[in-house]
Amino acid sequence: MSAADGVDALVGRIRSYLSGRTTAGDFVSHYQDDYKELGRLDEVTFVALDRLFFVCEDYYDDPALRDPGDTDEDALRTAAQRALTDLGLSRVDRRG
Repeated sequence: MSAADGVDALVGRIRSYLSGRTTAGDFVSHYQDDYKELGRLDEVTFVALDRLFFVCEDYYDDPALRDPGDTDEDALRTAAQRALTDLGLSRVDRRG
């Protein structure tokens, strides 16, 4: 898979999560796996996706496993939206 295809796949995962089609737990699991397969990226893209990767690493789907200061779903959603913004992509509104 090319780096561009990998970025497109990650952006699709972010959009799916932000629109409510994917749970936080599924998003984090798949995002981290796909991120690790990315090739070389330009700096802006790398920083945006890398920042979200580390937020995902700090997220636990079960609130009982979270320590104070760990990422909760609100922080995860904010970080996902920030990644899209940093990539110059439009905002995703959650539809229920």
